[in-house]
Amino acid sequence: MWMQKSCFFYLIFPLLLGSCASEDVVDQATGNILFNHQWEFAIDTTGNEAPGPWMDLSSNLTWTAVSLPHTPRVEPLVVNDQWQGTCWYRKQFSMKNHWSGKKVYVRFEGAMNVAEVWVNGTRKTTHYGGYLPFVVDITDDILYDRENFIHVRLNNEDNAVTGPKPLERLDFNMYGGLYRDVFLLVKNPVHITDEQFAGRVAGGGIFVTFPEVSPGHATVEVKTHLINRGGSELPVKVIQILHQEGIPVAEVSGKISLGMDADREITMEIGVKDPLLWSPETPHLYTLVTRIMHRGEVLDERVTRIGIRKFEFRENRLFINGRETFLKGVNRHQDYPYIGYALSDNAQYRDALKIKEAGFDYVRLSHYPHSPAFMDACDELGIVTVDAILGWQYYMEDDGFKQQVLQTCRELIRRDRNHPSVLAWEVSLNESWMPEPFIDSMIAIARQEYPGDDCFTAGWQQYGYDIYLQARQHRLGHPAEYPDKPYIVSEYGDWEYYAMNAGLSQDDWGDLLENERSSRQLPGSGEKNLLQQAMNIQEAHNDNFNTPAVADGYWVMYDYNRGYADDLEASGIMGIFRNPKFSYYFFQSQRDPGIPSMGGTSKPMVRIASYWNGKSPAGIRVYSNCEEVELLLNGKSLGVRKPDMNRISSNLDHPPFTFENVAYTPGKLTAIAFIEGREVARHELSSAGDPAMIILEADLSGRPLESGLKDVIFVHAVVTDSLKRVIHDFSRPVQFLVSGQGALIGESEPMAEAGIATILLMAGDEPGEITVEALVPGLGSDPLKIFTK
Repeated sequence: MWMQKSCFFYLIFPLLLGSCASEDVVDQATGNILFNHQWEFAIDTTGNEAPGPWMDLSSNLTWTAVSLPHTPRVEPLVVNDQWQGTCWYRKQFSMKNHWSGKKVYVRFEGAMNVAEVWVNGTRKTTHYGGYLPFVVDITDDILYDRENFIHVRLNNEDNAVTGPKPLERLDFNMYGGLYRDVFLLVKNPVHITDEQFAGRVAGGGIFVTFPEVSPGHATVEVKTHLINRGGSELPVKVIQILHQEGIPVAEVSGKISLGMDADREITMEIGVKDPLLWSPETPHLYTLVTRIMHRGEVLDERVTRIGIRKFEFRENRLFINGRETFLKGVNRHQDYPYIGYALSDNAQYRDALKIKEAGFDYVRLSHYPHSPAFMDACDELGIVTVDAILGWQYYMEDDGFKQQVLQTCRELIRRDRNHPSVLAWEVSLNESWMPEPFIDSMIAIARQEYPGDDCFTAGWQQYGYDIYLQARQHRLGHPAEYPDKPYIVSEYGDWEYYAMNAGLSQDDWGDLLENERSSRQLPGSGEKNLLQQAMNIQEAHNDNFNTPAVADGYWVMYDYNRGYADDLEASGIMGIFRNPKFSYYFFQSQRDPGIPSMGGTSKPMVRIASYWNGKSPAGIRVYSNCEEVELLLNGKSLGVRKPDMNRISSNLDHPPFTFENVAYTPGKLTAIAFIEGREVARHELSSAGDPAMIILEADLSGRPLESGLKDVIFVHAVVTDSLKRVIHDFSRPVQFLVSGQGALIGESEPMAEAGIATILLMAGDEPGEITVEALVPGLGSDPLKIFTK
């Protein structure tokens, strides 16, 4: 993600922190100290109630040294008995003497699901909900002449207050632990507040909006909430500096006086001439530096990355910066194999990059708030989001539950309101029938927290919401009449091909279609089944253009685990190890050639959807975003084709190309794509011989593997013949060995799927070299060397 954790800062933080110790890593944007190291963890099966002052919890707990992000248990690849229960985290820490007199807070970004916090034996708070941050003021509890202790008790068992439905009937897993970052906030008495801790409607911290946006001029409105916890009134100067790629482009300042124990909000406007606007094609970002000064001294500083853009709807069509746009998108669950939710920030970025590279400009964050690091990546890469609260097939007429949901709406918007990628707030309980007064309350909160004409709410019921989220896969036909409001096909391509009548009850459905018709196909399901998945997706995506939708979201990007099922949900266009299926290339072909995207310009592409071996079905399907494709077999042309125009492709931007009656013949297939008669892309695919070697590949996806951050990557062992051609029907186990500054997480001898076996590799605490080896009797392999930062 863009805000690297490092010891480098702007002005204030070296003065505040002194030198950075190994664990005192600082977030550049906020000045917060990363508090992820030197924790201890224990599973509690005895019901310990509370830690005593300066004393350990009962000695019957077994403590293990851990760093964050952390999951309570490394799960198997297929999670059919996810750990649930109570666990503890504790940390011993000391305060620097020059921090005396400052305000000290701890911010938890994600603690699943009910969290209780003690500091030096004093119980500080209980927080419900595992997906959004909460902040604890520990100023009055810490000491500077001795060590301090923080204890966190977490419970991730089914909870009627937070919902959703119990794990045994849930269509995803919620995992557990302190699975996101924890920060220590050390602030001068006068400081910019934390947006969660301040608890102000449409306030707290920094809140940036854009009253005017046009190609020639934009107005950036910045609300800054300050507080004075000192003993006297203090006049301060507030400076707002806007940077674009490190160059200051505008600056404003103002003066206010803060009384003792008082807080104030100051609103300032910055004019930007000829702004670089944020959009999926051109995700330009600005850096806003907010500085609080008193007599030349920097009291506080906050860095906020923003994108200047305007979302609007005209006659129920979506316009981004005045340009009508249809968003091709996908849904995503945030889990990884083995470690559940405990992804590093870099892993979040890698997931987002794969979504962008697959051809998507939109992602629905199903069905809960995703990581701040993933939101940052969407900003950077140009991925529009629909940002959701937790909800799935669960509603209760209980005051505690309803108040929890309403508070979650506030916390979500306060956390994510400055992200340019957010199109709409899904303040709706997914697939849960909600009474209209309750919907009114959620929408009212969204309007309060994000006032203005560019606050859009989204929900799966037609009533009330600005945008109607309607899942194709939960109906057999289109509605007889569409509502007079913007419409998004929220989910499609999976359930309608799996259930006979596309009903909602995933956990108890019985009338299912035969496997070869389903979109749920693992990477190792075989060529014919994976082609069927891609055909289903093509048909459903094509059908979405028969609706007035402004966007659609395929279900789902990655295969994932589910609480109620003993197998993987396999409708992803990539497997759980992020290996692409044929459907990945179908979506990639739907992006126009030449559209600018992050890291350059998207290019013409062509891909033969075949393994080209003796099991390959007759006929060849080719995905391309070009005008014509020629197919050659062993150098002989099999013809030039225009895109297919039929019932399941007539609405597509770039229909596939079909070469009928092409039977398998050993040798090489070559697909050549043309635009205006000129070759612009080529893909070659050859028959493979006998297995001979293993090629190891590290999936870095735009981010180097970093030490000291629990960073994880996938390492793939690709089984090939002597000419490095993949053996797609190889399905034997592959043994992995890891040495050096890293560790293998999960299975060390996974089965190959479609010729590829994969492990999850975690970087160690110190930078250096990691060596990965892959062993199969009779196959050669060179070790892979990976160097961590």
